[in-house]
Amino acid sequence: MWAVFYEKVWAKVTGNYQNTFDGLGLHAFDLLLGAPGEIINMTNIRVGYSSVSLLNAGLNAFNIIKTAITTNNYLVTVKTKISKKKCSSNNLVYDKTYSALETYSLVDGAKTYNLIRLRNPWGVESCNNKSYTGNWNDGDTAHWTINHIAEVPSYLNKNDGIFFMEASDFVQNF
Repeated sequence: MWAVFYEKVWAKVTGNYQNTFDGLGLHAFDLLLGAPGEIINMTNIRVGYSSVSLLNAGLNAFNIIKTAITTNNYLVTVKTKISKKKCSSNNLVYDKTYSALETYSLVDGAKTYNLIRLRNPWGVESCNNKSYTGNWNDGDTAHWTINHIAEVPSYLNKNDGIFFMEASDFVQNF
């Protein structure tokens, strides 16, 4: 929640939201809060990974974000890939900064799902008033079982700008 507040302050400092589009959240956190941070280039995490080992790249990104949030107490922002299009096929906004709020590891038999809770500071989940449609979207009943919902107290099925993404999907979109 604080990240959203500071984004608004940063927009005020720079004059308006339009002036903040090409910057990094880290710059605002540093100037306004003196908050420590680091830039992690997702391209470096993805390099050398085939689609088969994309889970490994996802786990690497998940662990970096989890450590940043839980151990280092960093405010974490992540940016989607750049494209000439406005929206991705799963309704994420291209070239847009989102906040990474929490991480969860959900175990389902032999499978572990590493989820990253993301927030679009615009307060809507996606592009053109359409919700994020990837796996683990708010309405994804195939993944959000009763047991999984019970394990994630912050899960809400509403278009509030907050959604979850599995780590292997994350490295493909950010």
